[in-house]
Amino acid sequence: MGQKLVIEIMDVVKKLAEENKYTLILEKRQGVIYTQDALDITGKVVEKYNSQKAKK
Repeated sequence: MGQKLVIEIMDVVKKLAEENKYTLILEKRQGVIYTQDALDITGKVVEKYNSQKAKK
């Protein structure tokens, strides 16, 4: 991924964490052995990223 895209996605993840009062978010590919699908916020991140890009 390009550096700019990584920074934009991290900003979206931070905003989602603040809005939903998450205390921890892990990147799924970096060592998570198990998680419930209900805990996966990838869709929310993509949706919020896309809506922010549409506004620009």
